Amino acid sequence: MHPLQKKYGGSDPATWDDAKRAEARDELFKAISADKAGKAGGKLDPAERSGLLRIWLDIRRAQTDAEAALLAEAEAEAAPDAKEQEPAKAPEPKRKRFSFKLPRPQFARTRYVWGLIRTLSVPDLVFLSVLMGLTVSVLMLGLHSVTEVQRIEGVKGEAERVVAWLKEAAEKRSDAEFEPAACRKQDGASWNDCASALLEANGPLHQRINPFLEGHPLMQRKCDASNWQTIGSIIIEKGALQSSGSYTYTPFDGTEPMSKDMTLRVTVCGRGFHLIKVATELNL
Repeated sequence: MHPLQKKYGGSDPATWDDAKRAEARDELFKAISADKAGKAGGKLDPAERSGLLRIWLDIRRAQTDAEAALLAEAEAEAAPDAKEQEPAKAPEPKRKRFSFKLPRPQFARTRYVWGLIRTLSVPDLVFLSVLMGLTVSVLMLGLHSVTEVQRIEGVKGEAERVVAWLKEAAEKRSDAEFEPAACRKQDGASWNDCASALLEANGPLHQRINPFLEGHPLMQRKCDASNWQTIGSIIIEKGALQSSGSYTYTPFDGTEPMSKDMTLRVTVCGRGFHLIKVATELNL
């Protein structure tokens, strides 16, 4: 055991006076410092070093507690009597006033973009203008294509109604009560008479309009590239059976007698004057 451990380790540093604590602290500090510096005669083993450090820490702790006690005593003497102190008044709560302020516009981003635009050269501006023009053109073309497809689908819906009526007429036009009467299977009447009856007030096609474009005829004899008004119209053609077993279709002019059985094809004249099939080999 180190001599300083015997000298100071047997009592509590809190019971010492300031002079003894200062003396012990200095001696311990010198012994520990000599050990750190590796001086001859000052080398400590780990147990001695640990013991000396513990005593030094106890002295520091006792010194700190003593200083804290003195400080508390001084503050207590300096504090005024609690009875003489007047209770502090609580601050009155401030009334909130309603106010409405419009946010001030921030132009930092606009100035940043304008600064970038000012750095562009003339070729850059021309390229961006062409690019924007192409983008707008593509968008307009896509919108026009979608609109046209929807209108063509509307015409196909009307053509499907015509096909439904033709199928019903194929089964019932031999009946004496089939309406309209001009479309019955009888001698002396033609398909022109039946077409007129279909468009009359009580006919199944009365006031049917062309969904593709208002003012265009709903039905045409053929899809004619020389007549742009045939686009979006319903085309009914009559078929003739060939020796090969297939049908060839020609325009249906309506002069055929109602008593004759025929094979029809119903199509829609689409954009580019190409035929959109709705029903083929429709027996009537």
